[in-house]
Amino acid sequence: MRLPTRFALAGSLVLAAMAGCGGDTPTGSNGPTPGPLTLTLATPSGDDGALVFTVRGALVQGFTPAAGLTAYTTPVGQTFIKIILVGPLASGPVGRLQVPDTRNATNYTASILQAASATSYAPQRLSGYSIGVSR
Repeated sequence: MRLPTRFALAGSLVLAAMAGCGGDTPTGSNGPTPGPLTLTLATPSGDDGALVFTVRGALVQGFTPAAGLTAYTTPVGQTFIKIILVGPLASGPVGRLQVPDTRNATNYTASILQAASATSYAPQRLSGYSIGVSR
């Protein structure tokens, strides 16, 4: 083999080896996992008919209420959304947030602002209420 041919062959092998190595860009299972995060309500009341709460964190792409509930949403920027839920509320899942990466569920927090009785429409005391965000 002549010297230039050896360099060409060695260069080709190096390029082939480099092409097989991944870069710093996430691909496949290492990339974002878009999908829903579940919002779960804990309530001490058996008479909730409306709930106002906020969700803060990373990008929120949308909200879908659980069956039997109606939602009114107001996005405030890309990382904050205010949600009003109306209907027969009970402890358990109340809806799903659509997010660009479900692996970042811990970046989202939900805070209850108001709850109202289904029968009298009176405001409920918020002691004992919470809403969690999970995968």
